[in-house]
Amino acid sequence: MDTEQISREQLGYLAGVLDSEGCIEAHWRWYKEGQDGHTKKRCTLVCQVTISNSDVRLLKEISTILKKIPGLGFYYTTTKKKDGSTWCINLNTTGKGSAKKLLEVTTPYLQAKKDQAETMLELIEYREKLGFMPSRGRETTLQDDPCIQLYVERLHRLKKDPPSLPSETKRRANQILGSD
Repeated sequence: MDTEQISREQLGYLAGVLDSEGCIEAHWRWYKEGQDGHTKKRCTLVCQVTISNSDVRLLKEISTILKKIPGLGFYYTTTKKKDGSTWCINLNTTGKGSAKKLLEVTTPYLQAKKDQAETMLELIEYREKLGFMPSRGRETTLQDDPCIQLYVERLHRLKKDPPSLPSETKRRANQILGSD
């Protein structure tokens, strides 16, 4: 991938924001019968990377960096809390192609979400090896594939599991945090 236009500092910055404000997820999107031009109920696997924040300046800088990654697509959505008190802007890359491009360039710089990024890249690579899955006498879906299910479950588990922390907390100055 040609990323010569992007400096290491920009990639590090992008990775830092993804580590702190990002979400790496895979989920199933269901379509009803007749919806989206299809005659049967179906679902698709969605690979998505999202960065959410309320600071427009931060997301403008991130989008400037993302524009430099060849072939990467992204879009914005906005959300508000139910009480309407605060709002958030979500910068989304959806689809295995864009998610793969983003994660390939940021994974070497990630810390907190490195395991999630590597798992997503493995899932995308596995999915690409499968290619097109035609029906053979019955409805064959990605959802029937046990490996894909394991990748999706692992991503969900990595998002929910807390990091390993020390069993006891004591005040320690100028020491690197260690875990048990």
